[in-house]
Amino acid sequence: MSEPASAPGRVDMIGRILQYMDSPWKVGAIAVLGLLAGLGYLIWDQRERVAERFLTAQHTPPHLKSRETIGATLADVVQTDGTALAMVWSVDIRANAIRFVAAAAHDRKPWKPSDHDIPERLPAVTDTTSAASLVTLLHGEAQCMDTFRTVGLLSTNLLADGLTRLCLVPVPPAYGKVLGVLIMAWRAPEKPTTENAAVAEASEAAIHMVAR
Repeated sequence: MSEPASAPGRVDMIGRILQYMDSPWKVGAIAVLGLLAGLGYLIWDQRERVAERFLTAQHTPPHLKSRETIGATLADVVQTDGTALAMVWSVDIRANAIRFVAAAAHDRKPWKPSDHDIPERLPAVTDTTSAASLVTLLHGEAQCMDTFRTVGLLSTNLLADGLTRLCLVPVPPAYGKVLGVLIMAWRAPEKPTTENAAVAEASEAAIHMVAR
C-alpha cells in the first residue's frame, strides 16, 4: 500500500499544476475538470436520493389532468362540433365508481351534477349495465346510442333535459388504459358523418386529458 503524499510531495504537485497552466485554455480545462469532479462527488454522495427520485418519476402512473385543464378542453370540443353538452367522469372499476370531473355546454352555461340532483359519484356498474357496452368502453372504443336506450340516473336526467343522443368516448381511447369517459350529448341525432367526426375529435381531445 502506498504511503500518503508528504507535504513536500504535495507542494511539488501543486507546483507542477501551476507550471502546466501556462495558457488561458489550460486554466479553463483545469476549472472544468474540477467542476466535473465536484459534481461527480456530489452525485455519488447523494446517489440513493437521486435514484429514488428518478425511479419515482419513471413509475408515476398515468392520471387525468386537472379539472380546469379538462374543462378548458371540453369547452373547445362543444364549440367546434356543435355538441350540446360534454362532460368527463373518472372511472374506477375496482371501486365500482365514476366521479364527476368537468363539463361544458355549447351555450356556455355551467353544468354541475348537484344542480340536477345527481351525486358526483355514481356506480360504474349496476344490474342494468350493458356488459357489451362496458367491454367496448374498456377496450378503448367509443360508442353512440339514443339516450332512451340507456338506463341510469344520469341518462334519465339528460333525456329529461331534451338530450336525445349520446356518445361515450374512453379517456384515453386505448385498450386497458381507460381512466375516464367523455360523454357527448345532442338534442337531436346528427348525420352519421357528423357524429363520426365529432367522436374522432373527442377521441383526440381525450388523449390530451391524460398526464403521463
